Amino acid sequence: MKAHHLFLALGLVTALAACEKEQPLLPLAMSDDFAPPPAERCGCLPPFALQVRSIASTTAEIAWNTMPEAIQYRVEWSGDHAIAPTVATTEDNQTTLTGLVPGVSYRFRVTSICGSVESEASAPTSFETSKYGIGPVREHTLQTHSSLVAEE
Repeated sequence: MKAHHLFLALGLVTALAACEKEQPLLPLAMSDDFAPPPAERCGCLPPFALQVRSIASTTAEIAWNTMPEAIQYRVEWSGDHAIAPTVATTEDNQTTLTGLVPGVSYRFRVTSICGSVESEASAPTSFETSKYGIGPVREHTLQTHSSLVAEE
């Protein structure tokens, strides 16, 4: 009985190590043909560290971290009063959201697609598009102007 528990514990440690290293650590008796793909072994995990790189009146550039098992990402976004979210897929860990409405608050989230398995959605991230139709907001700078009052 103790040997059985030891074997189960060894199997659990081996499976956890395989998830950490992204390579199956299987007993010699098993061939690689029987190794489950990483997404099934470890789970297909959602992206994190979502960020908005730039915002304009009708577009927003967004990005997130790369997930090692993902072959694609599903991006879902919606504005304040949207009836249904807009959905797109990409192979990159960044994309530009288009067709946005000026001065509206948006939320987006991303899922990893790992073959036939899709992760849970990431935590949502929010941003607001530019209200006045100006170009992308990448940095905030303050400029001062000299007085236009003529000296006598």
